[in-house]
Amino acid sequence: MDVDLVFKIAAIGILVAVLNILLSRAGRDEQALMTTIAGLVVVLVLVIQWYTSPLSSHMLAQFEYRAGQEDLARYLELPEETEEVSAP
Repeated sequence: MDVDLVFKIAAIGILVAVLNILLSRAGRDEQALMTTIAGLVVVLVLVIQWYTSPLSSHMLAQFEYRAGQEDLARYLELPEETEEVSAP
């Protein structure tokens, strides 16, 4: 996992925990529950974005594993280079 993602998840967890404690002590248990659920949704969105991003470290690690010492460009689907044609 990327270190930045781990720090983001930890920061969100700390923030949600503090808000949960404050809201619970104020007698607003329903808002505390909604804050916890919202924090969970935010973390899930972050993880899904990280997992589906094409340049994330886990995707590059899969390419390196498949290719070994060979050229990674063989395994990447790159568009062929085309020459630009200018209009007359």
